[in-house]
Amino acid sequence: MAKPARPKRKKQPFRRRLGYWLLVAGTVLGVAAGVSYTVPIPGLTAAVAVEPTPEPEDKPAVGEAPEPDPTAEAQAALDAREAKLKEKEAQVSTLLKDLTTQKAELDPIRQAALMYENMPPYKAGPMIAALDPAKAAQILKLIDEDTAGAIISYMDKTRGALVMNEMLKPNQPAGN
Repeated sequence: MAKPARPKRKKQPFRRRLGYWLLVAGTVLGVAAGVSYTVPIPGLTAAVAVEPTPEPEDKPAVGEAPEPDPTAEAQAALDAREAKLKEKEAQVSTLLKDLTTQKAELDPIRQAALMYENMPPYKAGPMIAALDPAKAAQILKLIDEDTAGAIISYMDKTRGALVMNEMLKPNQPAGN
């Protein structure tokens, strides 16, 4: 058995369909915005009026203390962070000044280390051996390990041992 064919629905005129959707859209938008309005739509018998609902005011009861102002708390927190930041900036500027003075002291030593590193080890060894063991150790710490080893091999045994002892002292920075 074949199913009977459905009768075709007659489409409403475009004006009526448009009016219906305008009514729906206006109602939804008006309710969301809290606007009171009346929209007459031709072809429809009724107009829709939407009234906004009043929002309840949050006032503390007579015996309750008012809530603290969140902006004042946030401002106090910001002021505390700003004070910490200024303190850290002062520390950084102090450390930067110390670092620049250390760098200024290290520059001649670094230049000497670069000069000795570029020399052949058989020439640099006796020259560094003639220096104070502490300065020689500082210079050799700044030179590449392989090159420093080759330079030490060309030093006198006793002088090389003194320089190595200076290099192996704990917590001795290269610039002091």
